[in-house]
Amino acid sequence: MKISIHILTVGGLVPGISLEAVLSGVSHSRNETLANVFYRLELVEAFGTGIMRIMDSYSACPVKPEIKVTDSSFMLTLPNMRVGRMEEPACDNGQESKVMELIARGGYVTSDSLADALKLGKTRCYNILKGMASAGKVKEVRNGRRIEYHAV
Repeated sequence: MKISIHILTVGGLVPGISLEAVLSGVSHSRNETLANVFYRLELVEAFGTGIMRIMDSYSACPVKPEIKVTDSSFMLTLPNMRVGRMEEPACDNGQESKVMELIARGGYVTSDSLADALKLGKTRCYNILKGMASAGKVKEVRNGRRIEYHAV
C-alpha cells in the first residue's frame, strides 16, 4: 500500500518565484505577519529552509517527495519512508551506523542523546532505537526511568 502525505497550498507560488528557486531556498511569504508570528513562536527556524530540509531528509531514500505547481496551487507529496512493519525504515540516512558509533564511544545511547547527536526529534530517535531493538541490532536496558540501548 502506498501511503503519502499531501500538502496543498491554494494560490500557487508567489508571482516571480519559480520552482527551481524554491528548491534552492528562495523564500517569499504571502503573509509576512503570520510568518513573523510563527518565527517568534519558534515554529519555524529560518525562512526558506523547509523544502531543502525535506528534500535532504529523503536523500538516501528510494522514494522522493514530489512537487506539483500550477497557477492556482502548490502541492507537496511526502511518501512514507517506511516499508512493511512500522519499525523498519526504508532508509535510515546513516542513522543506525551513528547509533552504533555512539554506543561504541559511550557504552550506550538514549533517545535524548541520539536526538542531540542527529539533530532530530526525540520521538523520531525513540522510534529508530525501538526499531533497532526489535530487529535485534541493539538491546534495551532499563536504568530507572531511563531506557539505555546497548550493543548486542
